[in-house]
Amino acid sequence: MTEPSFGRRLGRSVWAAALSLVFPGLGQIYAGLWRGGAILLCVGVALSLALRAITLLLPPTGGAIGVAAGVMLIELALGVGSAAIAVRHLWRLSVRPVMPWRQSTWLAGGVVVAIGIASSWWDFGWRAFSISSGSDLPTLRPCDQVLADARGLAPTHGDMIVFTVPGPTETNYIKRVIALPGERVALRAGRVVIDGATLERVEDGMFAEPGQRRAQPQYRETMPNGTRHRILVASDLEPGETMAERRVPAGHVFVLGDNRDNSLDSRYPAIGFVAIPDVVGIARTIHWSCDRARILRPLDAEG
Repeated sequence: MTEPSFGRRLGRSVWAAALSLVFPGLGQIYAGLWRGGAILLCVGVALSLALRAITLLLPPTGGAIGVAAGVMLIELALGVGSAAIAVRHLWRLSVRPVMPWRQSTWLAGGVVVAIGIASSWWDFGWRAFSISSGSDLPTLRPCDQVLADARGLAPTHGDMIVFTVPGPTETNYIKRVIALPGERVALRAGRVVIDGATLERVEDGMFAEPGQRRAQPQYRETMPNGTRHRILVASDLEPGETMAERRVPAGHVFVLGDNRDNSLDSRYPAIGFVAIPDVVGIARTIHWSCDRARILRPLDAEG
């Protein structure tokens, strides 16, 4: 046996730490600490499955997000602890043992690749999206980030859905569902009409974007199912505030942005009716924002 060089020790320690951070316990197994590493690996797998189950079974509300964040923090702590144990063990070896197969660099790389491939097959029920425009003011503001429920739920009146528009480059949009398949929808001077019934709309003060002095009228609009949300309508005389009646085709929904005078939505051919299979998810919660007061705010709290 020979004393390992500094470079050899450093390289093996870096590998062990990296493996532990990829998945708790892998670094210890690589360092030869099989028993402890196997236990941590099983715990890490259980935590990953629990995280997947949370996102598949629960909508992304504040409580569920808190639980998921707790699970991720535990995973991180286990990974850091596993890395420290593995590195300490490898660094303290005073002699260089014969390298067994379980300490092979190729094996380490193969394990990382295998875990990466397996993880890509795991579906998660939540997806995060960033808001980059003001088309859904006042509900969503630029710099908000939302979590969408991607569990295949059927969108209904008032839901904020994330959807893709087919084309050379797929683009994600987020708009509010106004009309469902088979319903007749029209706009008359800013008022939404569904199956001949005009949606209730009442004044709700003025709204100004943070940092801007210019304010515009804000209203509360009530959907057929009783849900309410805020919208902005600067003028009922804008061309986009009047639309002839259309019937929503089967398997599609009609969507509008909450900022009615500044939104590309189902009123225009570029978007049109949204096919339900193109819906990526239903946005539920603002999980991050430049405005800290908006963090973990459920979207239905706006109404």
